[in-house]
Amino acid sequence: MLDGRSVLLNAEPSGRSTIPSVLPDEVEAGLTAARVLLDAGHTEGIYLIGVDPKSGRGPADSLAAVQRLQGIREVMSAAGVPLAGGVMRPDWQPAEGYEATRKLLKRAVPRALICFNDRLAVGAYQVLQENAIKVPDEVSVVSFDDEPVASWLRPQLTTIALPHYELGHKAIEVLLDDDGREPNHGAKAHRVLMPLRVRDSVRAVEPKRPVPR
Repeated sequence: MLDGRSVLLNAEPSGRSTIPSVLPDEVEAGLTAARVLLDAGHTEGIYLIGVDPKSGRGPADSLAAVQRLQGIREVMSAAGVPLAGGVMRPDWQPAEGYEATRKLLKRAVPRALICFNDRLAVGAYQVLQENAIKVPDEVSVVSFDDEPVASWLRPQLTTIALPHYELGHKAIEVLLDDDGREPNHGAKAHRVLMPLRVRDSVRAVEPKRPVPR
């Protein structure tokens, strides 16, 4: 510790605090995920795995869920593209992704999935494969975190990475920088961009042609 200095890494204070924080920019990550699909031409059949877009419900106390959804909604709303729906799961593990996608397929055939982390995407991939639904030819998939499994899935998963190195580097900078502390005005939150890892799970689709009158 440097002269009693401290920093919250990948965490926010629950109340007013003089301790600065360093966090991944989860809102921007949500913006990025939505843009990936829109840029690929997806305008319908987009579902969320892990969060319910109507209620905004996700795992309890999950800041990532709230902020990723915020970014996704912002981009989709600006583009005039409604989210088709989603399935909330309380625990973002492969089994939960499997169950959520299995439940979704009983009522709809998605054109694209936004999985709220890569472990959910693992379960989603398995259900899609069991139902002979090809990624990305029939369903595009984008995810978050860039865990090692993302590059081992086939096709490799397009995901928005948690910037582990950059978070640590920024935390050290903040510890060494007196400007990082604002005792009279509350602590400053430093947000680190989450980079996009473009792989093979998103396919460009042809825009629908207007019906001749």
